[in-house]
Amino acid sequence: MRRGPVLLLLLMVLLVAVDLAAKTIDYDALERQWEKGDMDEELLSDEALAAKQNRKQELEKSEMVFVTLEPSAVAAFAMAHPDYEKPLSELCALWKSMLLNGGLDVNFYELEGAKVLAGLQRGSRVQELHAFLFEQPQVTEIQWNQETLYPPRAKNRKPKKAKKATKAKPTSPKTEL
Repeated sequence: MRRGPVLLLLLMVLLVAVDLAAKTIDYDALERQWEKGDMDEELLSDEALAAKQNRKQELEKSEMVFVTLEPSAVAAFAMAHPDYEKPLSELCALWKSMLLNGGLDVNFYELEGAKVLAGLQRGSRVQELHAFLFEQPQVTEIQWNQETLYPPRAKNRKPKKAKKATKAKPTSPKTEL
């Protein structure tokens, strides 16, 4: 009679073992649960993280923009502010303070006559600098990345460099025989 409870206990242990062995683990669901608390950068592979860092460094490098001003507009600014000794320097200082209020750190350097070099510390924001410069009435063109850009209001845009024309094959009239 003692054998009955032992067999019953053995049978129950066997059933529990079979039940545990029959369960399948959904590894995808388990991984999703683990990833829920992770930050996005932790989920990237090493290659993707390195590519993201390179792109970030590329965007954060400094940029330079050459700005050509309308001499008559600079002269008009000088006439409007006769107390300024160097009107172009004062105009650049005004622009610098306006851009700084907008969150852009830009340094201006006078080059010659009506040309100014704008040095932007964060190159990723160069489009914002372009938009600001195009709003200024004194700006006639800017040069960036070996491209000349004109403000949308410009009436007399200089034509861009023409591409080499391909020679057209001479066409001869078809004659039927």
